[in-house]
Amino acid sequence: MKKHIKTQIDIDASPSRIWNILMDFKDYSSWNPLILRITGNPKVGEQLAIHIQGMKFKPIVLKADAGKHFKWKGELFTKGIFDGEHSFQLAKNENGTKLLFIAKTSQES
Repeated sequence: MKKHIKTQIDIDASPSRIWNILMDFKDYSSWNPLILRITGNPKVGEQLAIHIQGMKFKPIVLKADAGKHFKWKGELFTKGIFDGEHSFQLAKNENGTKLLFIAKTSQES
């Protein structure tokens, strides 16, 4: 069974400003109440360590196109049973930036 969440927001700031906030892992907990801490290098092929309430997972960075697109894929428990992919896509618009967030999960039934 596959599920996904897709949402977008217009932000009154430049794509480079939004990108810098997304890449500032040490400050995530100040604006994202779910993520307590992220460590690692936001480069393609690198592994991150993401700490959320009571859990830690280690996704791999799939895309890191500065100012445009950041994506990771992680697994929970056993690979292939419950994998998740998070994508942050930024596009300049008349108000600043359109941020599109997509979270996809795949779960075997």
